[in-house]
Amino acid sequence: MANTHVTKLRNFVVTVDDEHLPKIAQVADQLRAKGMTVESMMVTLGLISGTACGGTADFCHVPGVMTVEEQPQFDLPPSDAEVQ
Repeated sequence: MANTHVTKLRNFVVTVDDEHLPKIAQVADQLRAKGMTVESMMVTLGLISGTACGGTADFCHVPGVMTVEEQPQFDLPPSDAEVQ
């Protein structure tokens, strides 16, 4: 029987430390190299958001990363689905 396990992408927000703010693009490149799809960089705030299959441990050791937070995801049924 085929493996039906599907790895779900998770949403992450990474906070870049003050020392690396001028190099936020390089931090984003290193996150990409670790498997993150970078979706946006908020340079002024020092935030990088993206998606990945891994967990926070995959990204917390990248130089310049201060914190990594997984963002909650909610799956809603289609609008025409019956109420349960």
